[in-house]
Amino acid sequence: MALGSLLIRLLGMRVRHQALFERMLKAGATGLGYGDPAMGRRSQHLEHTALRHCAARWAGTSPVIFDVGANRGQYIGLVRELAGHLKPRIHAFEPNPTLAVALQQAHGADPLVQVHAQGLSAAPGSATFTQYRQDDLSSLHAAGDHPSNYRRMEVERTFEVPLTTVDAHCAAHNIERIHLLKIDTEGHDLHVLQGARGMLERGAIDHVQFEFSEMNLLSRTTFFDHWKLLHPQFTVNRLCRDGLYPIPAYEPVLHEVYHVANFFAVRNA
Repeated sequence: MALGSLLIRLLGMRVRHQALFERMLKAGATGLGYGDPAMGRRSQHLEHTALRHCAARWAGTSPVIFDVGANRGQYIGLVRELAGHLKPRIHAFEPNPTLAVALQQAHGADPLVQVHAQGLSAAPGSATFTQYRQDDLSSLHAAGDHPSNYRRMEVERTFEVPLTTVDAHCAAHNIERIHLLKIDTEGHDLHVLQGARGMLERGAIDHVQFEFSEMNLLSRTTFFDHWKLLHPQFTVNRLCRDGLYPIPAYEPVLHEVYHVANFFAVRNA
């Protein structure tokens, strides 16, 4: 009998051992990449993994990269570090006007970077944006009764922001292919993907990096929503520090974990 099965047989579904199994569940989720390994400086390891994968396949091209939720341009710095020799053309989207100004000041002089002071969503229009003191937490979804109390305490202000879609932006700027669609929008990633449906269906997007977190509780979106929209045209992978771990089949117990994690989808040939 396998060790896990023996452990469950001896200790499982007993009140006195529930705390033990809860700790094991949390430890397993952390090992899979949910939570702490995807936060702060360590998240750069994951983004390095994705960019190295892409750069190896971009030889001889000048790739088009969409940085959705660009914040102050941290990701642009990583792109320049790992793929700058390819002269990537970057479209950076940031709906927070204060950050958009900082982004423009930092990268606007670069002819290969276009800064767009707007958000991306499922449809053009406008929406209420919630700004937090820690600006990388800001979102189109308000904290409300969010289980993470720190978000409620950090709200600075709310305001309306303009929205467009990936498809509309591509049509307006004559963009025929996106080599990498990188999304970090604090719970709004599925809406961005829905606004890219035309490009996705035409096979005009090669790679998609997206985040799934507790903020998806607020946007009422599931991992299955993301996986179903991309699969089977794409292989969806969990980003690990040393490579890509494919997710060939959806399993709720493994994938509906509402704690921050990064995923990377590769279009199948």
